Amino acid sequence: NNGFIESQQVVLSTDSKNIILKKQEEKLLEFENKIQKAEKRLSFIEQKIRTMTEKYNIVVIKTKESEKRAQETEEKLLLYEKQMKEYEKRNEEHSTELLQNNSSLFLNINAVSSKKIIVSDNNNMIIASSTSELKLDSQVHSILVSLHEKYPGLLEKVSRPSQNIYKFGDKKVPVTVTSGTALVRIGGGVFPLELFIAKMWPFE
Repeated sequence: NNGFIESQQVVLSTDSKNIILKKQEEKLLEFENKIQKAEKRLSFIEQKIRTMTEKYNIVVIKTKESEKRAQETEEKLLLYEKQMKEYEKRNEEHSTELLQNNSSLFLNINAVSSKKIIVSDNNNMIIASSTSELKLDSQVHSILVSLHEKYPGLLEKVSRPSQNIYKFGDKKVPVTVTSGTALVRIGGGVFPLELFIAKMWPFE
């Protein structure tokens, strides 16, 4: 009997160990499943982090490119502003030089019939009436232009009714241009146009 009991105890002990071992194996399998799920979850999180990191890097790169383009645009604007200021300065210097070299700038249009002559003296507009007249000789016109500042309104008082006849105010005199010199004939004498104007100004 004692031997039977002892053998039964050994069997029970072995069965208990098997049950315990099985439970431990089940728990171990459960833990392994949990570990696998955790690893999958971790892998998903890592992938998401990598994706977000890549996106962030792309944003950083694009931001740097945008900043670079903005800087380049700003530099171009500064360059354009500098060039514009230099252009305005050169233009102003050129305009001043033109005004200095040409004390009077005229646009003299001799009209036909009842139209008008518009003369521009620097920034001043002068309007003078005219009837059917010929265009002033270029040499005569140049002399009148050169004397316009000294004798304001000179151009408006000079006309050319016929080929060699010029009208200064109400006085008609013959004018000829010889070797680049404009000569006025009065009576039996001949005078340079400049001298005639100086003597006869202001014309009536």
